[in-house]
Amino acid sequence: PGWVDEPCWKQAASSKFKRSHFVIAKDDHGFCDGAQHQRYDRYRESPFDTGIFVLQTSLGNKYWPPSKAFEAELRLSMAEAHPTESAKHRRAVAGRGVTDLDGAGGVYKGKKKDRNKQKSVEFRRKQERKKKRKTRKTREIVV
Repeated sequence: PGWVDEPCWKQAASSKFKRSHFVIAKDDHGFCDGAQHQRYDRYRESPFDTGIFVLQTSLGNKYWPPSKAFEAELRLSMAEAHPTESAKHRRAVAGRGVTDLDGAGGVYKGKKKDRNKQKSVEFRRKQERKKKRKTRKTREIVV
């Protein structure tokens, strides 16, 4: 992540092996994380900017120096990892959100069943309808 104030960022930025570095804004890329083979949607939005550090020995830098073309190609590749609009919509409808902070980090295992049914919107609506029916019936009996 592009956490420039973290010690690890400062350590990578000051490394004697650093030949290049750049930051890709979170809106400019998505990513495919560890359990993509178990997920319905392979890609998800990045919750943070991403820092790229090219670390090389002097011999590696001699043969493969980092270039603007490399940076452009990497940016393009990461931009292609954006989730589709339908994937974003599916995540939002399923209540899995778009970031780890709102529940998006879990592995897709099909539609979740609400075991206790107390949090289910559909269940609450059914209960409200039943109450309305009961009140109508009791009014008819009383009158």
